[in-house]
Order: sequence, then structure tokens, then C-alpha cells
Amino acid sequence: MGSAEERAGDFGEILRHEVNNPLTGILGNAELLLAECKKKKGSGILGEAALQRLQTIAQLAVRLRETVRRLSNAWESRHDHARSA
Repeated sequence: MGSAEERAGDFGEILRHEVNNPLTGILGNAELLLAECKKKKGSGILGEAALQRLQTIAQLAVRLRETVRRLSNAWESRHDHARSA
């Protein structure tokens, strides 16, 4: 086991990994469903309200991915700065 400083430095990477893995599945599946619905536009596979919800899921997943990226980068930057001080 590494020092507390090393473990703290790993936090950004752990955060990114643990959140982004399931988030990738959520976003990927939402995008696949949206593409399938667009391909079968006239078949009424989903109602307009359901399509809007699916688009919201995809948009929020992208937003969360960006938030995790910013938090992780800030954590790593802060940790690097503290280590070099």
C-alpha cells in the first residue's frame, strides 16, 4: 500500500474510472436506441415523449462525463501542485 499522498493522487483516476465505465454504457445504449428510433421513424417505435426522455438521458450522460473529467483534472492538478510544493 502506498503513502497517503500516493493514494490521494490516485483518487482522480479512480473517480474517472468508476463513474465513466457505467456512464459509457448508459450513453452508448441511449445513443443506440436513438439511432434505432431514427432509422424506424415512421414505425412509431417510441412516442415523442419517450424520445425526448431518451435524448435527455444522453445529454445528461455527456454532461456528467464532462463534470467528472473536470473534477478529476482539478483533483490531479491540485495533487500535483501540492506534491511539488
